[in-house]
Formats: sequence, structure tokens, C-alpha cells
Amino acid sequence: MRQRLWVGCTICAIAVAPGLVVGAVVSLIVGFLNFLQFSTDTDFLYLKSLFGIEAPGVIINWVLFRLLPIGVQGGVAGAFAVWFTNKVYLGEKLESAAYMTGALYTGIVLALGIVLFVAKPWIEAALGIADEISRLVGLWIGIALFLETRTSTRVLTPPRVARS
Repeated sequence: MRQRLWVGCTICAIAVAPGLVVGAVVSLIVGFLNFLQFSTDTDFLYLKSLFGIEAPGVIINWVLFRLLPIGVQGGVAGAFAVWFTNKVYLGEKLESAAYMTGALYTGIVLALGIVLFVAKPWIEAALGIADEISRLVGLWIGIALFLETRTSTRVLTPPRVARS
């Protein structure tokens, strides 16, 4: 029963939720490390001090303190989901189950993004959609990295040569 593809997809889709919890802890650590390295009031190339232009510093703060931790959370969630599926699922189509879970999550994010974009004002919706897209990109990166390391760490044995 645990060899069917739909079972692998279900396990992987359900494992994304605890992966998001684990990823939240890791994203907090990444956020704290960013806070230790960078100030929250970044003056990019002294543009704020010299010319009064605040936009580049605000964009850099947004990327470093908001999008990067959210992307890390998604990456850890994707890797955790595929790792858990690899432990539980007995079928041979782990890659298909992982990619179907990523496609399912992509569809959910797109549908919620459209609803959010219609329901809220433009700026708030754009920020919410950017956060979810960052998490989605992280999820796909986590899935791809786990599948790549899973296939590249196998020990390859050279073929036996018949001795005469």
C-alpha cells in the first residue's frame, strides 16, 4: 500500500506543515544572524545621508530581514517534506511525489495570491504575494536540493571486469 504514488504525494504534502514549523525556527536563526551582521537602518552607499534617498536601504532591509528568512523557511520545509517522505514512502517514484507536492503548493499559493490581490489594497497585496512567492521559491529549492543530494550521494561501484 505504501508503494502507490498517491500515498507518496499525500505523505509529502502533509509533511510540508511540520516542515514549515521547523523552517520557522531556522528562519528565526537566520533573521537573528542577519540582525547581528547588518543594521536595521541600512544606509546603502550613503544615499540617505547625502541625498535623502531612502528607497535602496528600504529595499535591502526588506530583502535581508523579510524575504531571505521566509525563503529559508520554505527551503527547510521542502527539504523536510521530501526527507520525511523518503523515510516513510516505499515506492520508487519519490521524485514524482515531491514535484507533485511542489506543484500542489504552487497552485495553492497562486490561488490565495489572486484572492489576496482582489480582496486587499494593492500595496498590501503585493507585499503578501512577495512573501508567499519567496516561501514558494524556497520550497522548490529545498525539494530540488534534497533530491539532488539524495541521488548524488549514492556509492557507485565500478562494473566487474571478467578476468581471464
